[in-house]
Amino acid sequence: MVRDRGVSPVIATVLMLALVVVLAASLAVTFNDVVTEAKDTNERPIPVSDNYLSNADFEDGTVGAWEDGLDSPLPAGVVVRDNASSGQYALRMDSSPDFVGQDVTDTLRPGRIYRLCAHSKVADLDSTYYVGVQYYDGPDPATDSIIEKATYKIEWTEYEERCVLTDFTTDQPVESAEVWVFYENGTDPAYVDELSLREVRYFADPDEDTDDV
Repeated sequence: MVRDRGVSPVIATVLMLALVVVLAASLAVTFNDVVTEAKDTNERPIPVSDNYLSNADFEDGTVGAWEDGLDSPLPAGVVVRDNASSGQYALRMDSSPDFVGQDVTDTLRPGRIYRLCAHSKVADLDSTYYVGVQYYDGPDPATDSIIEKATYKIEWTEYEERCVLTDFTTDQPVESAEVWVFYENGTDPAYVDELSLREVRYFADPDEDTDDV
């Protein structure tokens, strides 16, 4: 087939190798830097840890362990009694504060798969919000270096659950994490509920992409 199109086997091989390199580079940037879509297999992962987050569904009606971007206490008004995904309470985000996060200082381990999930929605798609998690090479997110990050943009006006995976190699020194919700722009609020960060395992290959989350 290649010869019929007037391309020599040598040139064809070079072109194919170049394409593989470009595709590999693109996939590495997408997954290792910022994950913009849930990445799962056709088979749901099996949780092998409890939820690392406390007050993850806000059902005690308070901010609990959640803090702002300066690790300062949040105003009580960010937890609201309406617009919950389930139960009675949810996190309401707008520009004040523009960042809500929780440090996970349980010792995480290299060579494991971690999965962040959250139910979320935005009142209007003209406003931009992200849900994410970043992992650190030491036990203190306030002082240690980020080694990995996974995030997605909230792009729906009714509650949906979205998840992102981070699959660590055995030589990555992951020890802690921070889960967060971030406001970027707009005037309409976003709502987030039922967050979880767990270690998971798969019977199938977690590198296979599907729409099943």
